[in-house]
Amino acid sequence: MTKRFHCRVADPPAEIVSTENLDFYDYWRSKHADARCPRLTDIDLMDLYRIADRIIIRDSVDESREFRTRYWGSALTEAFQKDTTGRLVKDDYDPEKAEDLVKFYAMILGEPGVYRGIGRIRLVDGRDHITYEAVYLPLLDSDGAYAHVISSWEFGYNMNADEREKIERWGRWEV
Repeated sequence: MTKRFHCRVADPPAEIVSTENLDFYDYWRSKHADARCPRLTDIDLMDLYRIADRIIIRDSVDESREFRTRYWGSALTEAFQKDTTGRLVKDDYDPEKAEDLVKFYAMILGEPGVYRGIGRIRLVDGRDHITYEAVYLPLLDSDGAYAHVISSWEFGYNMNADEREKIERWGRWEV
């Protein structure tokens, strides 16, 4: 897979810049039980009402060979100019981008951790002026398997000089 993401396991909370994303991470951590990652059923979007419009929940399909959007906040609809609720990733992006995005989500479930992404929206033509910081977190299903990814997005993220340089050097979409 071509490296297309400025996203990696973060050292939270040190690397998470957005106050809302840090609150999101703290909420996820508060739902851990006995060092177990939270289950999807542990998450209540009403607890996250202040940022629910910037949350995505995606479900693993066919052992992470595809992902379906369970929840897509309204601010994401505005930023991406589409609502992907109920849809598979392959239905909303060109094949190369969809394949990379599915691999990225599969990595989050296969190598569970806190992932932080920054960049510009380049999955959708004409939206690359929108900057973001996103935090991606794994969730368990009712059987205790890693099966869902929840993410929180902060738009208008002000990248520092080092981050801008990395984004420009890669010259690719970041998520």
